[in-house]
Amino acid sequence: MMHSDEEAFAAWTQLKVPGGFSAYLYNWGNFHLVGLTPLTTISMIAVQNRLLVENHVRMVQVNGSPGAGQWGLEGPNIYVYLRLAIDPERQTANELFDEYLQAAFRECENPMRRFFTNVQKRVELWRVLREYSYQSGRDPLFALSTLWPPDVINSLEEDLASAESGAALPEVKRRLDIVRYEFDFLKHLALVINAWRNHQAMNNAASLTQLLDAVDARNAFVASVVNGDAKYPKKNPAYRSAKEGDLKYAGRYLDRAPFNWDTEKMRANPAQMLQKSQSLTIARVVGPLTLDSPLWEKAESHPLMPTGAVVTKLQAPTTFRALFDDTNLYVRVSGEQPANKMVFVARGHDAELWLQESIVINVSPIADRSRYYYFAYEPDPTSFNEAEHGFIADFLHPRYGWNDEGWNGAWTFETKLVPAMNRWESMAIIPFETIRTKPPKPGDTWYLNVGRVHFTDSTGKRTSREFSAWTGKLNASRIPGDAAFGKAIFK
Repeated sequence: MMHSDEEAFAAWTQLKVPGGFSAYLYNWGNFHLVGLTPLTTISMIAVQNRLLVENHVRMVQVNGSPGAGQWGLEGPNIYVYLRLAIDPERQTANELFDEYLQAAFRECENPMRRFFTNVQKRVELWRVLREYSYQSGRDPLFALSTLWPPDVINSLEEDLASAESGAALPEVKRRLDIVRYEFDFLKHLALVINAWRNHQAMNNAASLTQLLDAVDARNAFVASVVNGDAKYPKKNPAYRSAKEGDLKYAGRYLDRAPFNWDTEKMRANPAQMLQKSQSLTIARVVGPLTLDSPLWEKAESHPLMPTGAVVTKLQAPTTFRALFDDTNLYVRVSGEQPANKMVFVARGHDAELWLQESIVINVSPIADRSRYYYFAYEPDPTSFNEAEHGFIADFLHPRYGWNDEGWNGAWTFETKLVPAMNRWESMAIIPFETIRTKPPKPGDTWYLNVGRVHFTDSTGKRTSREFSAWTGKLNASRIPGDAAFGKAIFK
């Protein structure tokens, strides 16, 4: 049973299964939206155990070890999970929770009871938020900032510090050390996210400095854990095998701003980080348009910028213009391309792009950073790709949060190389029907981004790629809801 839920078991009641079932559980693992933070509660474990027992499950396989290394913050849940699996009848989950606190923390039971009760309450909230987070925003920062606001973090810190000051037994101190490490990990994560939210609201030098300080402090924490300094010695089994990348991004979905920032470069050029998001207006014309239509001369030109933290001079400066008619959105791209680098391989439909010169257009008619349409093409007229991005809501799907290239939209593009002028001219024609929307009305606002991959030499190696985009980074990484967009306002 890959999905061991009530719906799946109900379907199996139509068939006789004399030997019972084996079940595959997703209680823990860094593939969850909130990554390496607490994911379960004793009540969730109790409900799951009852479902498994009632449906004659004889064996379970867990995706990752229980707790995924969270032996401190998930300690009560792992204990309840294992004890109920051994004997689901003798004690309730609440009785096992009490037993765990009394046996594990002895003289510090009272502050640790407050601590774990509050942690359990927050993760119960995650159970409420989870469906919305996966179906709608798919934004880990939204989920984590909602679950772990400053007042909750401060309250947890007070209880844990109280327990640490009262601990006497060596085994209690050792357990508290594990809880402390995992809580510090969670606290640094929350401090960065809360500073990020504050910077989004204030967008000034003070809020940026506060955010960069929080990122630096968290990076220093991760380094101290990985290197095994005096506070976080390697002998601690909770993080003996910790890897820097795993800890820095807390799982699959946090390789994104501000966690992946180069803070040193950003401190050197803070003005760039305070820039407002881009916006443009798109004029209505009587179409259809061609690449060489004179109407393009009156359309406003928008430059692509380097996607790194610090502005550098592009070797292939590129601009784009956008127009629309009653049927299509038109995006015309014009960029420098050396005449001696104009031989390209025909790679076909749905080929993996980024391996040659390419243009990328991301457009969201519903102005949603987590759901948009992706169009990409190369100078060769047969090499192109398109995808829906973010329309898959099942977080266990391999394409969750990423491009679903099984979608093939009806769109076209024109491309022209001009060796005499060292230029590459192109235009994408995207029908509104293809992106499931009606022709925009005056004042309608969409999200849009245009980018380019340019190879600075003839080796074709990834290291020679130059990325540029109208705003933000060229493409969203595999981080749900993390796409970079500017506003496109229709006239």
